[in-house]
Amino acid sequence: MKLTFIMFVFFAMPFCSIGQSNLTEKQVAEYLELSDELSGTYQIQMIGTRSLPSFPIDLYPKIKNARNQNEISYLNVDAQMRILVLPYDVINAADFRPIKRITHINSYEK
Repeated sequence: MKLTFIMFVFFAMPFCSIGQSNLTEKQVAEYLELSDELSGTYQIQMIGTRSLPSFPIDLYPKIKNARNQNEISYLNVDAQMRILVLPYDVINAADFRPIKRITHINSYEK
């Protein structure tokens, strides 16, 4: 069992680092911390497609910076993906409920 785990780590770790190779370990750690902080306060909206999003972690600071005090804002990532960002007034409300991370919408609902 130990050997299987060691083999997995040995072969899987290089593949895990490929996607974020241009980021330092410190940046990745900061983005992951920001990810936890933002969880439930933004929604990835896939437009006119049923595919799952490819979400670069460098979007987290952009989400944080796009947040308004009392208005929902949107970040347009590409033609098939935008990010809905809830305002501070909503997330600080006593009855706040986190929203679903990913949703699919039709292009005519946009």
